[in-house]
Amino acid sequence: MISRRKFIAQSLATVAAGSALTHLSSCDEKKIITGSTNGPNAALGHRLRNLTDQHPRKQIKKDVVIVGGGIAGLSAARILKKNNTDFTLLELEHHVGGNSSFRSNALSAYPLGAHYLPLPNLDNHSLLEFLEEVGVITHYEKGLPQFYEHYLCFDPKERLYINEHWQEGLIPQDGVPSSDQQQIVRFLEQMERWRNKLGRDQKYAFNIPVAESSSDPEILALDQISMDAWLHANLFTSTYLNWYVNYCCLDDFGISTQHTSAWAGLHYFASRKG
Repeated sequence: MISRRKFIAQSLATVAAGSALTHLSSCDEKKIITGSTNGPNAALGHRLRNLTDQHPRKQIKKDVVIVGGGIAGLSAARILKKNNTDFTLLELEHHVGGNSSFRSNALSAYPLGAHYLPLPNLDNHSLLEFLEEVGVITHYEKGLPQFYEHYLCFDPKERLYINEHWQEGLIPQDGVPSSDQQQIVRFLEQMERWRNKLGRDQKYAFNIPVAESSSDPEILALDQISMDAWLHANLFTSTYLNWYVNYCCLDDFGISTQHTSAWAGLHYFASRKG
């Protein structure tokens, strides 16, 4: 039978040994996650730039030359091909797609840039036609497109750490004063009105593609002030609301509300109607 003193001594020794092992393991070198930077092939581009003493060895004549195989170039190529136009597409990389390119590994394919479409607006006929052409839209019911479920994405699950708690969604809610909550509600209601607002030319104030947005001078004037100035001019002074709008501008444009035009900022919130 072990004595009480011996039992306590052995227990303390065990704890000390465990603590030492934990300390030693924490001294191990941290594992470094490797990665690489992807972008345009600058080295090849510089070689082409510096070929000042080279002369073409042959001539190729085309009615249209598309420089760059990003989404814009590929979209142009699609239309030209459908209209039997003689064209060629030039791309610096070994693949097309530009900012919408992807790669694959042993587990799956993964995007390198743009990787989804928001549900298209019903007046975006060119995009709806394309999605139907490639099988993403299967048919229409009551005037609404029906999508092949394989291509649909789940809404992103986003959480915000605020006031020492996690909350669902990015719009601040938990622990937000009622006066700030009222401003947030008023802002969202105003964005809904902008979403349905028509300019003098009977076009939506903000639409996708951008070229389909209204050319009403009063609406275009929003491009002359910052989103930050617009918020304060409309008495949106809530720190929580301004944080949220600033986050959205940083996420989509890479710049703050102070450097984002009010037109671009409102377009972010009011252009999607799908």
